[in-house]
Amino acid sequence: MSLKYSVKLLLCLIFIFLLSILTAQELLVDESLPKQSSLEQPSVNESVAKDKAPRRIEEITVVGQQSLARFNRLIVEKQDQIFAFFNENNSSDKFDIICKREKKIGSHITYRVCEPKFLRVLRVEKTRDARMGFGMYLNQRELVEEAGQEYEQLQNEMTEMMRTHKEYSDALADLTDLSENYESHRIDYFSKD
Repeated sequence: MSLKYSVKLLLCLIFIFLLSILTAQELLVDESLPKQSSLEQPSVNESVAKDKAPRRIEEITVVGQQSLARFNRLIVEKQDQIFAFFNENNSSDKFDIICKREKKIGSHITYRVCEPKFLRVLRVEKTRDARMGFGMYLNQRELVEEAGQEYEQLQNEMTEMMRTHKEYSDALADLTDLSENYESHRIDYFSKD
């Protein structure tokens, strides 16, 4: 007898043996069920109705640790929501908060900058004046100092909005929570060995 023939014969015997075991188990299951008369047998409609009855599906919820990038996206989304609400409800367009992606000179890395419209307008005016020879270029700190009165008005506007609009103050509280969670996760992530 060849080896191939022996292997095929052995596989066929195993297959027949497994079939006989499965058939025997089905017969045992059928005999263990109580016998019902034909009058007691459920109709086809009743058995279909039983099959269509809603079954409770087991639900598994997996809560994973959020990544730093996810926290950062949530913070940006919350900031955008807050700024949009503030821009719609403030008293003047000059207080609108505008966010843009910028990069420093000599770098290809962009970062997000959010600042009031009056500061952007002041920067454009001072840069134009400096290019025309009427003034000097001002850095960010000098621009903020020059716009001190408008910053004070902006702060008063935001404080008033927090007092009068609950959804605005709730959104600010949510942003604070997200920022704290981000910072604690960042510290945990980078402090690991």
